[in-house]
Amino acid sequence: MSKFAPEITDLLIRAEIYSDPLQLDFFCDRIHPKLQEAVYMRGASNLQEAIKLCTEVEYNLARSGLTLQPYSSVPTGTMYNSPKTDFPTNSTNNPIQNQNAQYY
Repeated sequence: MSKFAPEITDLLIRAEIYSDPLQLDFFCDRIHPKLQEAVYMRGASNLQEAIKLCTEVEYNLARSGLTLQPYSSVPTGTMYNSPKTDFPTNSTNNPIQNQNAQYY
């Protein structure tokens, strides 16, 4: 955050974006999803509060020996690949279809 915060602040000033909600939204769109959660849950109302919150979270994680996963490796969805199992193709042997069929 110590490198990112000054860069994003400079960018917002050069783009002449001075509205607190717009700055906060722009900042939150570009930080780690876990940091976004912290900013929203703690209720930051401007960019400086959000930067302070993110710095605190990163500091506390570093003190406890934890780090955030790199942003690029954070999963964007849940995909579970279960092991391939052979299910019967005959509908009379499939207990799920038989159970659902009794309600029709």
